[in-house]
Amino acid sequence: MKKYISYLLAVTIYLGLLSGCKKQTLPVPEYPLKSDTIAEALQEWGLSCIIEEDKAAAEILKGQSLYNIYDTETGVFVAGVSSNYKDGERIIYITFPSFYMDNTIGSQDYENAITFATLMFGGFQSKEQVYNKFNKEYDKKNTIRGQSENGVTSSYSHEGASRWERLIDGNTCQITLVQPKLSETQEYIETILFASDWNTFHSE
Repeated sequence: MKKYISYLLAVTIYLGLLSGCKKQTLPVPEYPLKSDTIAEALQEWGLSCIIEEDKAAAEILKGQSLYNIYDTETGVFVAGVSSNYKDGERIIYITFPSFYMDNTIGSQDYENAITFATLMFGGFQSKEQVYNKFNKEYDKKNTIRGQSENGVTSSYSHEGASRWERLIDGNTCQITLVQPKLSETQEYIETILFASDWNTFHSE
């Protein structure tokens, strides 16, 4: 009897360890996104912002939510967040200030910006998963680079652009960056897109 009890106890402990080893995923928020979800992600970033819903645009683009985010103190644009839910699939598209504006996303803010998007999309294994892949692969793998061909140069034009794109856990992850001058290494993230099924939204 003691052996039987010991066996049951060992099995229980083993099953408990197995359940503890299962991969935990980030919660998937309600889509299209609500301002509360964006506020939580901004808090994780450590930013104090005003979130304004673009109701006029959302009325035209049925099923989507669109928000503009501004710095609380300066009123400067921080990001635009668009999201949609269709046929059980979700997509998020984030735009950041262009390189010639304030609050740009340079290399020092890559992790914060990508984590911000990851938390709002949800479903990944961790909030660092996408950034870790990007940091490891960018400019080495899954990256397409291009150069401006119009020959026009001004304070508002850039000479180089790139896109990193890959599937992570079945989700399309795409990050676009611009490089103001090819002679300089600094690049700025301009957009981040995540989609659970790209084909669902590709025709739109």
